[in-house]
Amino acid sequence: MAQGTIPSEEPRMQTAARTVLCLILVIPIPAPALASRPEAPLPLAALMRLTPEDLAGAPVEDLHRQAAKAYREQRFADAAQLYVQILRRRPEDRLALYNLACCFGRLGAAEPASRFLLAAWNAGYRDLQHIQQDADFERVRNSRQFRTVLRHLRQNAETRHRQAGEILHVEGRVWADVRVSPPERIREGRRYPLVVGLHGAGDDADNFIRLFAANNVEPNFFYAVPQGPYTVDAGGRPGYWWYRGIPGVRRKAEPGTRRLTEEFLLNVVEEVAKNYPVDLDQVYVLGFSQGAAMSFSVGLRHPERFRGVIPVGGWLIEAEYSEQELARAAAAEMKVLICHSPDERGVLFTEAESALDALGRHNIAAELYRYPGGHVLTRDLVHHIASWVSKESGQRPPPRQLDPSTLFEVPDPPG
Repeated sequence: MAQGTIPSEEPRMQTAARTVLCLILVIPIPAPALASRPEAPLPLAALMRLTPEDLAGAPVEDLHRQAAKAYREQRFADAAQLYVQILRRRPEDRLALYNLACCFGRLGAAEPASRFLLAAWNAGYRDLQHIQQDADFERVRNSRQFRTVLRHLRQNAETRHRQAGEILHVEGRVWADVRVSPPERIREGRRYPLVVGLHGAGDDADNFIRLFAANNVEPNFFYAVPQGPYTVDAGGRPGYWWYRGIPGVRRKAEPGTRRLTEEFLLNVVEEVAKNYPVDLDQVYVLGFSQGAAMSFSVGLRHPERFRGVIPVGGWLIEAEYSEQELARAAAAEMKVLICHSPDERGVLFTEAESALDALGRHNIAAELYRYPGGHVLTRDLVHHIASWVSKESGQRPPPRQLDPSTLFEVPDPPG
């Protein structure tokens, strides 16, 4: 798309004067009226011939994936156009509003970036810590429009905090569903490896269980996918996280929530083994993005349960682990397959290199697999993971598939 379709920043004095007045008028409004234009009615004859296929358009979830892909490829104007399409269908989609503001921020358009940031906040996107640190707004952060909106958000957040009362954290136990995909052929009396899959932040088990099947890979192991216990908004639908973060500390897991999730994942292994012919000496944990960080956490701290860890597009915070924990992982001869794309923009490739160095210093056997594409799971990557598990567990590798499709998309939008 031509960048001329995106509003550009006006001369500073004109914009500042106009924005102060606009903000006074706009602050009570929940969102820009992108869906306010009525469409022309169909003639009665055409209405009678209407079929469901005539009404079919790209689902909002597909548009979110397309927009995220355009964003990753730095086609910010194209991404903005796609987010506008989403908002015409779903005007209160807080994630689309916020990501549209991010696109304008990347384009250096302070006025629309400020306007849609305010709309996202009014629609329910209230992660002030992330907004204040988000690199998407670096080009517009010092503009008067953006500073005015940000000051309003801080004041609004303080008011909401006073009204919300104090929060007390209490441990609780609930039943949780775990999806299990068995090998295509199971022989009587034989036990099989188990791979526990941890989806990325904002994804869910229903999507991540499709990882191997969607890529035409027939693994010769059980694949079990639990769902993160913490619900977040993922563009108008529920998404899930594995732990809560610590406010003001990037990527830092709140220790209590991390510990409870580790206990939950150990229960997952135990219950799957009770119900399926699983070899408990061949259990692996595979995670993507935040799930990769969680796979490091549960795997390195519980080497008696996991034979290997497969983090994809994630990170390892070495300081979170004690010398004793890492020494136990090394003594258990744990194997780690770090998978990361040099094209990553959100979780930089240097994170994978740092993790590899840290594990090496503690004598934990680790290797790094590079793949193209950025923050996605490609067919070649999925086949490599299945082959690696087969090799480590002494199984026959899965057959090579010839299907030309290359990407398994996961919801991990910018912002």
